[in-house]
Amino acid sequence: MRTSYLAVVSLGLFLASTAQAVPAFARQTGMSCSQCHTIFPELTPFGRQFKAGAYTLAMTKQISEGGTEDKRQSLEFPSYVPLGVMATVGFTHTNVGPASADSPDAKNDTFSLPQEFSVFFAGKIAPKLGAFVQMTYEGATDHFGFDNTDIRFAHQLPVGGKNLIIGATLNNSPTVSDLWNTTPVWGAPFNGSAVAPTPMASTLIEGKLAHQVAGLGVYAFWDGLIYAEFDLYRSAPLGVSPPLSSGGGATNVTDTVLPYWRLVGEKSFDSHTLSVGTFGLAGVLLPGGISTDHTTDPPTQITHPLTRPGDSYYDIGFDAQYQYIGPKHIFTAGLTYIYENQNLVATHGFVDAEGNPLGSDNQFNELHSFKLTAAYTYDRLVGARATLSTMRGSSDATLYGGAGPRATTLSGEMYVMPWQNFRIGLQYTQYFEFDGVTTSSDGQGRSASDNNTLYAYAWLVF
Repeated sequence: MRTSYLAVVSLGLFLASTAQAVPAFARQTGMSCSQCHTIFPELTPFGRQFKAGAYTLAMTKQISEGGTEDKRQSLEFPSYVPLGVMATVGFTHTNVGPASADSPDAKNDTFSLPQEFSVFFAGKIAPKLGAFVQMTYEGATDHFGFDNTDIRFAHQLPVGGKNLIIGATLNNSPTVSDLWNTTPVWGAPFNGSAVAPTPMASTLIEGKLAHQVAGLGVYAFWDGLIYAEFDLYRSAPLGVSPPLSSGGGATNVTDTVLPYWRLVGEKSFDSHTLSVGTFGLAGVLLPGGISTDHTTDPPTQITHPLTRPGDSYYDIGFDAQYQYIGPKHIFTAGLTYIYENQNLVATHGFVDAEGNPLGSDNQFNELHSFKLTAAYTYDRLVGARATLSTMRGSSDATLYGGAGPRATTLSGEMYVMPWQNFRIGLQYTQYFEFDGVTTSSDGQGRSASDNNTLYAYAWLVF
């Protein structure tokens, strides 16, 4: 199986080289979405090769000009603009409406039209250079701006009779450049309600820096077997004018750079593919921002400076994925574990006039995030997915609330795909623990099950 898809990729790489869930890629390659995806956005082995090859594999007509005397290709790009559109609509029902102190009986049953609407530039820019650039309108915030972005350059080299892809990536979020669906940006369950309550605690690498940093990295993918990547990230917050300061709205600004690394081994045999990998992120953040001092009457807001020394984070993750892709049956299973160590020098130093903590109770904390997911699809028409997630960590009432960062979540989903680029689904999320709470001890607060969510959606990409 590897021989066949590598042969196609090798041909494309010599022509120029190629994936995410956007039909603009299908128009460029002349291939169906199923070549790169089991169900979008989950990638197949061929899809991973396409993405590593900088999204440039092209079988359709190109506008080009022959190479110069030094054999440099002076012009080559598709004969059309590689644009795509994605839209999701959703309906959300929680077991008990999202209550607050001001509105204990908040409105339930929310219809989002749209929940998200995205426009993509997705495909080849020039020989060996391609991009996946997403602009998204979010209905919940009524905001339109840059979303996931990954600009790549890739080159192919023969090494020991094997195919080696080497490349560079410019992107805006740790793990957005990843090829597997076990890391945070592209991990299951892929789609969820934008208005349902979610647990407070998460590790730094699980989206806290998304679209707020710029990263430049290099990577190599050898023979479809071994993938390695190393990136360095700096703050690039959207909607904040430099110089970065707390008064300007900046939070979690990188002190120097944050290194990110990724290493994966993958093996394909017949219709089966197994991968095992590790990834991580480390660095220092200057927290800044605004907190509320509840010891005053009325409560007052405090602007925290971008204080040095900052908070140190060390995240390391381990993941594994198994795929079976047959003519009728597709099965995928994946697991991810992330450990985070925190040294909150700056945050722990935020105190009121009486010395009461405003940032965190502890200087040293840790978090443990675990996810297990499995999905089955029949004939690329109907399918189901189940995802179990847990969060455990240090008790810190100021940082995570009085009950701590514990959460246990089970999500089940059924979906129908009348076409490869259109999915209708019904998802139910059960919380066994939510921000450390299982049941309300006095009957006045929210139990974990109050946050259980039924979510129906339609997801179209064209």
